[in-house]
Formats: sequence, C-alpha cells, structure tokens
Amino acid sequence: MLEGREFFVSTDRKPHFYEEIRSKFPSQIQYIEYIGQYTTDIRYIPEIENVVVNALWHIDSLSLSSPMDYDARARAQQADAEFETLLRSEACLKLSALKLPQAQEKPYCDISTDVVYPYIPEVFWRKIFYALHIRVEIAIQLAGRFHAENQRSSSQLQFPPKSNNQIWPPVETN
Repeated sequence: MLEGREFFVSTDRKPHFYEEIRSKFPSQIQYIEYIGQYTTDIRYIPEIENVVVNALWHIDSLSLSSPMDYDARARAQQADAEFETLLRSEACLKLSALKLPQAQEKPYCDISTDVVYPYIPEVFWRKIFYALHIRVEIAIQLAGRFHAENQRSSSQLQFPPKSNNQIWPPVETN
C-alpha cells in the first residue's frame, strides 16, 4: 500500500532521535530500519501539536469502558415501567438479555440491527450523557486540530447515516 507513495513519519522526538535509540534500545533500531525501507522523511512535531500523540495520550478517556455498573443497570431495567412495555410490545426493538463478562446479571440490549444497543433506563440517562459528552469533546478537539493542521474543510468529512432505531429519546428533547 505504501509502495510508490510519498509520505512522512511524524515523531515527537528531536531529530537526533536515531543516535539516542541506536545506543540504548536495539529493538527500536530494527523498527526504525524497517520504517527506513519505506521513507527517510521523518519529521519532528512537538508533542503539544502532534494530534496522534494527543489522541493516544487520551486513549483511556476514549476507551469503551463503561461509566456505569452493569448489574445496577440490569436491576434498573427490571424496575423501569417503559422497559416492561417495550419488552411485551411488538416494536421494532428486539430486546434480549445478554451475558457480559463485567456483570453478574444479564442486562437487556436491542439486537434488531447489526449493532447491539443497550437499553438504558431513565435513571442512567444523565450519567451516561455526561460520560459520553467528555469523550466527544476530546474527539472534537483532536479532530479540529487535525483538520487545521491538514487544511481540510469540514465538507470533506463523511459521517455514518443517522439511525431511526433509538432506545432513548433524542438528547435535544431532554
């Protein structure tokens, strides 16, 4: 995929990084020599301006770890009046109890599409909204920096189509 293409490698190490690594880390010499087979255009970007480094630095906040207790959610589902209605109805949702490694109880999720969506009881809406809001803010900041650096317009961005299958109401209504 790289053959015949011009590209560069960004690093947050100073340009003299090769000499530093050569004397200290033999395993990294092999890595740099491998990269050198494809390009020798290795550019220094200060860490504060390096979008990739910033994204990887914040990877823990972008991870898929849950901001809630799965067992508490499963118990809240059973106590939720709307959940009981949805479970009995012939709606477009296909709710099924799924065993998760993080939970003793089986929380219900919508499995009507290729993507599994958890049923979120109303008592958890605010908690999940704020947990996801923080992640989105970080992603927006990083994407903004990336596009500013690469001088790409927002019209070139492609977003996935909006799904009509929602388990909770649109955020704007809350």
